[in-house]
Amino acid sequence: MPAAAAAEVGARVALVDVGASRAFVDLDNQVVHFQGRVVVGGQPVGGIYVYARCDGHEGMALASGADGGFRVSAGVFGAGDCSVNTGASSDYDPATVAVKVPVRRQQVRISVNGGPPRLAPGKSVTITGRVQRLGSSGWVDLREGRWLSFYEQDGRRHIGDAFKPGGTAAFTAALTSDGLGPITARFDGDQWLEPLQGQIVVRSRWLTNFAQVRPLMPEYPHYGKKMTVSARLMPMVSAKGPVAGAKLELQAGPFRGRGRWTTIRTLTTGPQGYARVSLPVNKRQSLRFLFRGSESYAPAEGSYSLVHATYQTAITKFNAGPEPVRRGKEVTLTGRLTRWTTKGGWRPIASKRISAQYRLKGTKRWRSGYCANGGAPTSANGWFRLSCDVTGDATWRVYYLTDYASPYGLVADFPARSATDYVDVR
Repeated sequence: MPAAAAAEVGARVALVDVGASRAFVDLDNQVVHFQGRVVVGGQPVGGIYVYARCDGHEGMALASGADGGFRVSAGVFGAGDCSVNTGASSDYDPATVAVKVPVRRQQVRISVNGGPPRLAPGKSVTITGRVQRLGSSGWVDLREGRWLSFYEQDGRRHIGDAFKPGGTAAFTAALTSDGLGPITARFDGDQWLEPLQGQIVVRSRWLTNFAQVRPLMPEYPHYGKKMTVSARLMPMVSAKGPVAGAKLELQAGPFRGRGRWTTIRTLTTGPQGYARVSLPVNKRQSLRFLFRGSESYAPAEGSYSLVHATYQTAITKFNAGPEPVRRGKEVTLTGRLTRWTTKGGWRPIASKRISAQYRLKGTKRWRSGYCANGGAPTSANGWFRLSCDVTGDATWRVYYLTDYASPYGLVADFPARSATDYVDVR
C-alpha cells in the first residue's frame, strides 16, 4: 500500500526543510524554485501535490517523491511574498509555509549619445540616448516603455518630458536652458528598477550677476587715502546660494566708463560670495568686476562704479563775532580753508570764495547770509573774513563750494563745512 494510503485519514501534513533557490529576484531572474519535504507524523510521504504561490500567482503543482521531497517553481511579479502549499484532499489537511523572496531593484542610467552637450543659457538642443539597467551581466538596454522627466535648478524646475517607447532603449528629447544650472534627468523607477534623479544630460551653467552691495567705501574717496572696493557674485536664483571660490577680475577704465578696461587685481570670492580689496586713491577712474565664468557658472560683468576722487578740504578756526553783537550791526565770520595733499599734508587754499548760512533761534531752517562783500576770496594763507547782516539771535556756519557732502561737479576739491557758532543779538 502507498505511504499516502497508509497514513491516517485527516492527519496533518507538514512541510519541512523548505527553502528557495535564490536569495532575491530581479528582472533577469524572476522565477524561484522551492524545495523541501512533505512529512506526516515525522515520516516522509510521497504522492502529495505541492505548489508555490508568489504575489497571488500560482506555479504548477507537482507530487512529492517517495522520500517526501519536492521541487516546485513560481514567478515573482510583485513584492516577493511567496508561500509553498499542499493541495487540499480528503486524506490530509493542507499545509502552508510562507517564504519571503526579496526583490532587488536594478540601477538605471541614461547614456547620452556623444556625451552630455554644452549649452549656453537661453539656447536649445535636441539630445538622443539610451536608457539602460545594470543587469546580472552588466549594463543592458531597458526595453520596457518608460517616461523620462528633465529638470534644472537642482531638480526643482521641471522643463520637459520624453517617452522611451517599448521594444527599444532609445529616446529623443528637445530641451532649452534657462540658465539655471545643468539639465538633469529623472526616472521614477518601480518594483524592479531603482529611481534615478540628478544625472546630468546637458551641461548648462548657472547665470550669475553681481548683487547690489556698496561697491566703494567711502562713497567719495579722497586723494592719498584708501578705498575699499567690494562685490558679491550670486546666481540669478538666490536660493542656489552665493558663488564661492570664483575668480574675479577688478578692472579699471576711464572716468564715466567709456574706453579700454585693464585688469588691476585678481580676487577670489569667499564662502558668502564676497570679494574685497583695499586700493590707494590716486586718480579719477571707473572700476568694475568681471567674472569670466567657470564649469558651473556663466560669465558676468558688473556695472561700473565711478571713483569720483577729490581732495579733502576743511574749514578750521571758525568764529562768529563779536558776541554779543548789537542789533543793526554786522557779524564777522572768520576762519581758514585748507586742503589735504599727498605730499604736504594740510595746505592753505587761496583765492576761493566762502559762503555763509544762519539759523534763527528756535527754527530749523538754514538761510543764506547777506554778506556785505558777497563772500571774499581766501587769502594766500587760506584765511577768510566775511561781514554779514544779522536779524536776530542765530547760529552761524560757512561752507566751501556747497553745503552738501557730495562732489561739486568735476571740481577737484570736496566741499567743506565749518563747525557752528551761536551769536546773541542785543
